[in-house]
Amino acid sequence: MQENWAGTERAPDRESGRAKSNGHVAGSKPWVSLCDFASPIRNLTPKMKKGFKLLYQNGCDCQVRTPKVQVIHIFHKKLFL
Repeated sequence: MQENWAGTERAPDRESGRAKSNGHVAGSKPWVSLCDFASPIRNLTPKMKKGFKLLYQNGCDCQVRTPKVQVIHIFHKKLFL
């Protein structure tokens, strides 16, 4: 059974000061989608950076963009910054 809880507030975003993340509950554990997450790299904790690396290694389709809207390419399951 999955319960949606889209719209939970997370880290602040540049325009509104708020960010929304989508997710659901499966097997009594929360799962969050990071596809619209926006944060400067310098603000990420070491655990968050590790999580992003693992996310991309597992085949996430998200495109990562810099503040100048340049796409960071993901090649052979590695994230190049």
